[in-house]
Amino acid sequence: MGELETKLGDLLKLERERLGKQLDDLSEALRIPEESLRAVEQGDVDSLPSTIYFGLFAKSYAESLGIDYGATVDAIKADLTHQVEEPKKGRKSKPATEGADSDAADETVESDEPAERPQWKKYAYIAAAVIIVVGGYFVIAQLLEDMRTGREPGKADTEETGTPGSATNTEAAYSTYDWNVPAYEPPDSLRLRLTPRGESWATIFADGDTAIFKKLVPGRVYNVAAQYRLRLSVAVPRMVEILLNGHEISPVSPETGRISRVYITQVNVDSFLNPPPVETEPTTDISPAAEAQATAPKIEPVAGDTARTGSDEL
Repeated sequence: MGELETKLGDLLKLERERLGKQLDDLSEALRIPEESLRAVEQGDVDSLPSTIYFGLFAKSYAESLGIDYGATVDAIKADLTHQVEEPKKGRKSKPATEGADSDAADETVESDEPAERPQWKKYAYIAAAVIIVVGGYFVIAQLLEDMRTGREPGKADTEETGTPGSATNTEAAYSTYDWNVPAYEPPDSLRLRLTPRGESWATIFADGDTAIFKKLVPGRVYNVAAQYRLRLSVAVPRMVEILLNGHEISPVSPETGRISRVYITQVNVDSFLNPPPVETEPTTDISPAAEAQATAPKIEPVAGDTARTGSDEL
């Protein structure tokens, strides 16, 4: 049982009690045994299979309470490191024991600073000296070249000719640039709301973490929020009302009639909120009489019948 785990467990327990949440409710929501969560609160790593399980359970526990797990662990580590470190400069030892010489009693132990300068400082000074010498050489060489060619020091040849890349063209290019760049605003979170009308099963991952993996109970409302992405699977979609950011959606597969591993991200969220209209083929209404006339067989007169009809009239 380490001090880091103990402090982290105490913090999680205090925050849970402050929020008025019960340990068994968290166990059901996180699908983690209540004994494991109790071991996390006590900082008891030995009661879990390994320290990896402690970290995973503690991370899920902290995120369910709205605590940034990584920042909290870093803060505890920094606090523990600050407690261990003590100032060492000017530290002296106690006077010598009684009965010793007065000169020996007045002696004190020297400070803990090393007598000799560390080796890395020596190498740093040498490197700095080399950089100064080399930089000075190139500066002097450039000045001599400018004096030889008669060019004003610090100005390039392209500035006089006005070729692309010169200072004049650069200033002209940026003179009309709009520097009022709007401040970055993070995207709104993805909010999913499930209201089952009948029994169904749902699996939802929010930003890679399991948010729902259970059988949905009719009459209850399930809310899930994510900052970047959601993955949704629903066994019986017709029994569940699904709202995304307050708008009803129906991401049902026409082949299977289910919602299986549907990804909703900040990139494609508009396609769910504003789906394109379904195109239907135009239909023309045909009256029964016209349809019968179109489908009736055509009877053509026979030559013999025509001749016989003429003789009868005579």
